[in-house]
Amino acid sequence: MTTSNNETYITISELLSEIVENKWKLVLVNLLAIIMGVLLILFLPKKYEAEVILAPVSQGGSGSLGNLANQFGGLASLAGISLGGGENDKALHAQTILVSWDFIEKFIEQNNLAAKVFAVKSWDKASNTLSFDEGLYNQATGEWTVEGGESLKPTSWELFEEFEDILRVSQDTQTGLVKISIEHHSPEVAKLWVDLLVESINNHMRSLDIQDSKKNIEYLNEQIEKTSIAEMQKIFYQLIEEQTKTLMLAHATQEYVLKTISPAKIPEEKSFPSYILIALGAAVLGAFLSFIVIVLSILRKVGK
Repeated sequence: MTTSNNETYITISELLSEIVENKWKLVLVNLLAIIMGVLLILFLPKKYEAEVILAPVSQGGSGSLGNLANQFGGLASLAGISLGGGENDKALHAQTILVSWDFIEKFIEQNNLAAKVFAVKSWDKASNTLSFDEGLYNQATGEWTVEGGESLKPTSWELFEEFEDILRVSQDTQTGLVKISIEHHSPEVAKLWVDLLVESINNHMRSLDIQDSKKNIEYLNEQIEKTSIAEMQKIFYQLIEEQTKTLMLAHATQEYVLKTISPAKIPEEKSFPSYILIALGAAVLGAFLSFIVIVLSILRKVGK
């Protein structure tokens, strides 16, 4: 090491000498990093991700409805009637609803998923059973733990946040295809929930369109009775025809807004923890600890 103007310099050969001198310490700290990585792999709860790929459903009457929207969209808006958009608009609407607090809250409640969302610790592959956190939930009785006179049952918001962490919804901007995925301790649960989500969002969007169409038809019939202008009546009848088509499609189409292109499968490989990320993390930790060992060794010599 060379000292000049209160500054200390170290050459490459001296650095290599420090590495050789502290080789066993370096081996030890890197071994420690590897052991920590192995422990993470062994003890972190494993999770599996199931996904489905969907395509926006092309509505049979969307062409004629679009023409009507161009011709009479302003009139329909004044009357409080929405002529809707294309399948992509509906798909975007469905995605927005899918990740909303209200929809997820109802989804969890209707399917009785609170415990599996909030209290699961792990999944046993051999017996295909879930293990619950007994400090939160008693699986035998189906009751949430009471502590200090208060139930530990999660609130609607807590359940939403937990579910939001395991749900992923995305759309390919080029193809328009929508991907929905769920990550869970159990691969079967992950697959089941993806299927239930697709069914639920399609049913929800169907119900909204049926409700809107019925209200629109009722309103248009009232307007026909109020006007004696033949041209206006003709417009209203055309609007009623399109709303009736929407009703028919809603009742007849099972996958109303999002159609399955690639169905969800039970995943065989875990999505978490990632061996690659843990290995990289262990390597970075080992390098950092090695750097600390060398720096401390150099500082001790400079201090002398």
